[in-house]
Amino acid sequence: MADPIIISASIVDAAGKRKTAVLFVPNDLLLADVQTIVTDWTPKLDAAIDGKIVLAQAVFPFTLPSGLKSAPVDGNRVREGALLSFSADGTFHKYSSYVPSWENAGFVADSDVVNNTSVYATLINYMVANTSNDDAEALTAYLEGSRAFRK
Repeated sequence: MADPIIISASIVDAAGKRKTAVLFVPNDLLLADVQTIVTDWTPKLDAAIDGKIVLAQAVFPFTLPSGLKSAPVDGNRVREGALLSFSADGTFHKYSSYVPSWENAGFVADSDVVNNTSVYATLINYMVANTSNDDAEALTAYLEGSRAFRK
């Protein structure tokens, strides 16, 4: 069974708390089709709730390239990862991104510091050159990385 497209609407209540309503739709829809669903669905949702809809977004499944691992490496878990920190344009706040299942070899020997060489530097440099923080501010530099655990 194919993964669906996930459409979500973020809703804020009078106390400022946020929750998300979610729809799952077939994965063969085009972006314009998904926009039509959002345009049709959100007024109906708005009429049925007391909260305010502040954001609608969609997650599309993509075809992965060939050559990726066919199975996970034994011994590592997704809860064991690396927390990578960056600076970004327009803010003095540090932005951090958690990468699950970071290789144990991706840490400096006998420490929890991320190794910023070889394949690890390739990923980090790609993130700086091509991504942003959660406020859509371009990343400008890698600051640091450390071993981190997430449930």
